[in-house]
Order: sequence, then C-alpha cells, then structure tokens
Amino acid sequence: MRGERGFSLVETMVVIGVIAVLVALAYGVYNSATARAQDRAVMLNLRNG
Repeated sequence: MRGERGFSLVETMVVIGVIAVLVALAYGVYNSATARAQDRAVMLNLRNG
C-alpha cells in the first residue's frame, strides 16, 4: 500500500453517519424535555387558575 495521508471516503462517511445518529438522539431528547416542560407549565396554570 502507498503511504497516503488523510482519511478515505468510507471513513469520512462513517464519521458523518455517527454524527447524524448522535444529532438525531439529541434532537429527540430535546423535544421530549420541552414537551414535558410545557406539560408541567400547563398543569401549574390549571392548578393556580
């Protein structure tokens, strides 16, 4: 093999795929947290009138 430097296309695509999965998970957690916060705010508003 030649002594090439840098990353291959496959390695780059794998890293992009892993980052995409992590972003999707973080987005799901964020949406879940904001939905729970909104539910709590509604419940507090209903209790306090």
